[in-house]
Amino acid sequence: MIKTDFDRFIGVDFAQRLKELIGSRNDDPDHFALAVLVNTNPVLVVEDGFDGVVSMGEAEEVFFTWAGLKRPVRSAIEVNAAGANYYQNLQRRMITRGMYFQISPITTTRNKGVRMTEMAPDFQSGTMKVSDEGTPFLKRFEALWLAFGTRAKDDPLDAVYLARQAAYYLLPHDKPSANQSHVTAPPNPFRQIEMAYR
Repeated sequence: MIKTDFDRFIGVDFAQRLKELIGSRNDDPDHFALAVLVNTNPVLVVEDGFDGVVSMGEAEEVFFTWAGLKRPVRSAIEVNAAGANYYQNLQRRMITRGMYFQISPITTTRNKGVRMTEMAPDFQSGTMKVSDEGTPFLKRFEALWLAFGTRAKDDPLDAVYLARQAAYYLLPHDKPSANQSHVTAPPNPFRQIEMAYR
């Protein structure tokens, strides 16, 4: 179990079109996916998430339920196509509910391979890891990550990518992504003390 006092980030990959909800003869529907990333200092851990076929209203409730439980520092929502309506609806509902969560709209590239190539070094270097809790979301994420490129529906990968974008300023990198402004995280004072005695 990961401590509750660590900062959390949420990524949301929204799917809503009617065709995606009911599918077609040859295709499964696109899934709504939400991923939670935890900053355990110095590692970002994929903690859990949600993956399923839901309507717009249900997707909004899923976000508010998870955000209420996890209290994210920042959330990132893909605003390509129908995601823009979802983002605007969340903004309106926060006002009517009298609540506030920091939500960043993210426009992603159409090429998912580029996004996964950006994220892969973070897992390879150990900067990002997957929790060993074994939840259904984590199992699906791992299976899809290992099989990337062989399946068309891999929405949990997008949700983790978006959570990574929300926490981008915590990752070591040379230049900022086109979707995020570069913010340098302050050094951890306990780490500095530890390094002084080595």
